[in-house]
Amino acid sequence: MVGPNLRVRALSLFVTAGLAVAACGPGATPSPSTAQESGTPTGTPAASTSAAVKGGTLFVLMTSATAGGDKFTDIDPQRIYVGEDLAFFDATIMRSLTAFKYSADAKEATSLTADAATDIGTPSADAKTWTFTLRDGMKWQDGSAVKCEDFKYGISRTFASDVITGGPQYAVTYLDIPSDAKGASQYPGPYKATADQQALYDKAVECNGNTITFHLKQAVGDFNYATTLGMAAVPNPKDHPGVDTGENYTTQPWSDGPYMIDSNTQGTGGSLVLVRNPNWDTSQDAGYRGAYP
Repeated sequence: MVGPNLRVRALSLFVTAGLAVAACGPGATPSPSTAQESGTPTGTPAASTSAAVKGGTLFVLMTSATAGGDKFTDIDPQRIYVGEDLAFFDATIMRSLTAFKYSADAKEATSLTADAATDIGTPSADAKTWTFTLRDGMKWQDGSAVKCEDFKYGISRTFASDVITGGPQYAVTYLDIPSDAKGASQYPGPYKATADQQALYDKAVECNGNTITFHLKQAVGDFNYATTLGMAAVPNPKDHPGVDTGENYTTQPWSDGPYMIDSNTQGTGGSLVLVRNPNWDTSQDAGYRGAYP
């Protein structure tokens, strides 16, 4: 079972070298002097007596590097499995079908809200089939439509364990796909699947317009909690040739959230710079993301 205590949905950011979330356009170079120019002494929190407003730049620094010197364990939506990373990237560049509410209240913070889906899912009577309806009008950073098939494709990458490593395995465990003699899924993921193997996955995960349906091996009463993990969309290569670079997708994943990656410099001393996604439509967000730096 997945359950609401899978992770605490707190937006605490731990960044190896530096992170800038900027309201400026691509190519702009933020400066740490911004904090001083605002009239607030460096290191002193500003009073939060007024309503949040858009604009400005947020800098997040970390005092030490993690193993390998990278800023996050992964940015690939099918490989992220650290609570802080999930909270940050779900809030900025990627959407799942469902999400945990952002709240200072512990009970509310473990409850679900609809994200890319219009609700938190509809189970069958035996909880072996779950159906979600996607929102209309969602767009990728290039302005193209986010489709049901993009979520279906993203989830399929989870099965490519020789390429997409380290992420949550709920899809592999739950989806009704036969296992081989060694107990592994007969579906090897989208990179190596034969037509017959792909058919096994297509039977387990179906798209019908904006409706995505999951057929499970067993009853899973809280499957909609699993759809917060590894269920984020990745542009389907049929519509976006060359976008999914497999293992290397983690360096420059596409955005369907309010921000998008402007630059990503790996290693100690590197930085990740996010800028506003010009094709983000707040009307499709149901108030989940404030998108305030």
